Amino acid sequence: MKKPKEFRKVMKIIFIMTIILYVVFAQIGFVSYGKNVLPIILFNLKSDSGIIIASYISYAVLLLTSIPLEHLPALKTIEESKFFKEYLKVSEFPWKK
Repeated sequence: MKKPKEFRKVMKIIFIMTIILYVVFAQIGFVSYGKNVLPIILFNLKSDSGIIIASYISYAVLLLTSIPLEHLPALKTIEESKFFKEYLKVSEFPWKK
């Protein structure tokens, strides 16, 4: 990163643009389909087709496998903390060899 001081400015711009995109697409969807649209798009489809059922299953697998990935940064931080190493009285963990 050439200019680290501009990181906050760039992040603010990105968040504002993302929020604007979400609001615009939500409004377009509401105007196009009305109040009868469910929040999860898959639930709007009729579940009598094999492809729809397969998409339900793949969505469930996606949700189940993404949970450990969300916890990985926090676990790595805890692993590398001095307190955690002193508590277990080890200098290096066996799985890092």
